[in-house]
Order: sequence, then structure tokens, then C-alpha cells
Amino acid sequence: MRSIGARFALTLVLTSTAVGVVGFLAGQSALVRVGALADDQEVETALEDGRMALRDWSKLRQAGAAARLAACAAEAEPERCAVDKATIRPSPVPVQQPRWQDEQTYDFRAADGRAFRAVFAWPALKPQFDKLSDVLARREHLAQLLPELLASFLATFALALLGAAVLGLAATWLLSRRVMRRVRALIAYTRAIGDGASTPAPAATRGKDEVGLLAQALERMALDLEATRRRLILTEKMQSWQQVARKVAHEIKNPLTPISLVAAELTRRGEGGGGEDRGFLAEAGRVLYEECTSLQRMVHEFTAFARLPQPQIAAGDVWETVKDFAQRNAAPGGPQLVLGPAAPCEVPHDAAMIAQVLHNLVNNAARAKLPGVVTVRFAAERRHGALAITVSDDAGGVPEGLRGNLFDAYVTSRSTGESEKGMGLGLAIARKILVDHGGALDLAATGPAGSTFVLSFPLADGSAAP
Repeated sequence: MRSIGARFALTLVLTSTAVGVVGFLAGQSALVRVGALADDQEVETALEDGRMALRDWSKLRQAGAAARLAACAAEAEPERCAVDKATIRPSPVPVQQPRWQDEQTYDFRAADGRAFRAVFAWPALKPQFDKLSDVLARREHLAQLLPELLASFLATFALALLGAAVLGLAATWLLSRRVMRRVRALIAYTRAIGDGASTPAPAATRGKDEVGLLAQALERMALDLEATRRRLILTEKMQSWQQVARKVAHEIKNPLTPISLVAAELTRRGEGGGGEDRGFLAEAGRVLYEECTSLQRMVHEFTAFARLPQPQIAAGDVWETVKDFAQRNAAPGGPQLVLGPAAPCEVPHDAAMIAQVLHNLVNNAARAKLPGVVTVRFAAERRHGALAITVSDDAGGVPEGLRGNLFDAYVTSRSTGESEKGMGLGLAIARKILVDHGGALDLAATGPAGSTFVLSFPLADGSAAP
């Protein structure tokens, strides 16, 4: 299969060759026409005849003027002679024999020995002689140089054509290498996407040309595929977790009723009976009752998790939902909820479920900082086509051992004391709610100073980053 660069190079070479052949033919035709003009014997003969005619006429005109001046020389006053518009004055130079100084100046001697000069007002013929001579000389020189000119033209044109072809091939090779390098990077990136990777497109594919646009489209596709993959994985996990919760709730609920009845009977006998077993029966009944209560709460949580409803999404300002949650949960001695600056942003959402997500995050932070009072800050900003709601606390951070599976079901760090026990379902439910909104819930940062969670909502002009 021929590469894009090879096709481009072939096209460039063929185009350059075609242009060169046309230029060569045009130049050769011009030289042939010049040569034909230089070899035009009829024109050359006409020029030579004209030159000879002008020369003969000039000699005839001078011969007639000299004859008339010879007659004037015998007169007593030659300067008064009227000879063909001639002006006769004493000559400034000695004259031995009558002669023409140039085409219009004639020196002669009178009968008494005085020297005179006659200057004629004739139109000058010498420039015409010179012009005709120059034309003939140039034509003769051109005829001699024509073969050399043709050879020089052919050599120069051949070298120029060869140089243009070499430069074109070099430029095409460099351009094709760059294009192919970027295309190969895109091929490798596409294979990585097929293998499930979600890394950004390589820097070599960046640009505003077609390859760059293709890289951007592939990168957006990779992000969408990664978001879809994460949603599918989370959905499968949630279905599995819900199925387990449903079975556990069913298995616990069945023996819970008779155990509760036994606990009530033990308590009644302990309170109404006598003897040394009275205290033991009362304590056993109390313990059984408390454990039954704990099991009932567990059944309730498992049942609620197994029947987690789908969100009823409606248009609204999500920041208003955050402000409403902060106002409803503000209480003396409770978590300190601080709202940061944020512009109103319309995002379709289920206000009740988003409030549940915020409640789970705030509740986890509050329990993590007991017996102190936690401070939770809320903020909103746009990030890569999504609205990001950040929830930051000062509860001391997530334990390092839980960070990798923090959003999995049944993962919790609260296990000390009955009032602090947790089922590890809060963050799993919260992430499921955000995924059902087309967004995401992530732990952005954690450490001794606290943790920051980010709720991402897709906007109308972009998609949320997973």
C-alpha cells in the first residue's frame, strides 16, 4: 500500500516535470524565433541596400557642393557665393588642398590664396549610417551567439529543473516523515484505546490540521469510552452489591422476628420472676433487644441500598441546591458549612439525591473529626466542559489503606462503638447517584489537613470528565 507521503512526493515530481517541460518548450520556441529573425536574409539585404543608398547620396551631394565651391573660389569675394545653404567664412586653419572635414564642413582656397570654410545646413546623414551599421553588427553578433545561447539555456534549464526536483523531493520527504510519524502515533494511540487505555493523545499529534483534528476527536472518543466503561463497571458492581444486600437483608430478616420475641420474653421473665436467674435473664433480654435493634437498622439500610431509585432529573441551578442544603443543615454545634463564591449554573439534576450525596460527605467528615467540629467548604467552577462542585473538609484525611477502594460498597473505617458503626454504603451510593447524572464523584486530594471531593456535572456545551 502506497503511503500518503509517497503519493504526495510523486504528485509533486510529476507536477514539477510537467511545468519544466512546458517551460523548456516555450523557451526553445522563443530562441528559435530569435534565430529566425537573426537569419532573415531579406531583412539583412534591405538594411545593407539602405546603407549603401545613403552613402551614395551623401557622396553625390558632397561632389555637387564641391564643384560649385570650386567655381566660387575664382571669384574675388568667395564668401558672397550662394551655394546650397552654405555659410562661407575665412577658415581658422591653413588649407593646402580643398577637402571635407566632415559631412557638412568643406575647406578650400580662393584664387588669391585666402583660406575659406563652407558650413552646410544639410540634415546629418552620419547618425543614420551609424544606426544602420549598428543594426547590422548586432544582427551579425546575434547570429554568431545563437548556438551558444541555446546551449547555455538548455544547460541552465536542466540544472534548474534538477535542483527543483531534488529540493521538492527533499521537502516532500521531510513533510511525509512528519506526517507519517504523527499518523503512526495516532495508530498506536488508537490501539491503546482499543486496549482500554484512557491516556491523552501524544504531543506529536497536536496541531490544527487534519491529523490534529483527528487526534482531538480520538481523544474525546477515548474519554467518552473511559467514562462509559467506568459507568458500566460501577453499574455492574452496584447491581452485584445490591443483589448481595437484598439476600443479606432477607436472610437476616427471617430469624429476626423470633429472636425479637425471645428477647422480649427473656426481659419479661427477668423483670417479673425471682431467684438468682432474674438478673441474668434481664441482662440477656436487654442484650438481645439491642442486637435485634442493630440488625433491624442493618436490614433497613440493606433494603434501602438494594432498592436505590433512579434519579428524577429536572432543570435547575445546582448551586442553589448546595446553598439550600447548607442552610437546612446549619445548626449550633454541628458541622460548619461555608459557601464559596460561585456563579449560577443551570445543570439538570435531582435536587433530593444531590442533597443526599452532600449529606453523606458531610456526615463522613463530621464522624471522622469527632469529638471536634468539622468545617466543610463548598465551591463551584467550570472544568473542561463540566461543572465541578468541590467539597473540602478539615477532618484529617482518608486513611491510606482505604484510598484505593474508598467508593466500594461495605468499605468503612467506623467500627468502634455502636453509634459509630457504618455499613460502608454512603460513598458507593453517592458515586452511583453522580454516575446516574452522567457525571462523576472523585477524591481529588486528601491528607492531614483534610480531604477534597469533586462532584462533576456535564454541561450543555461539553461532557464531564470521568
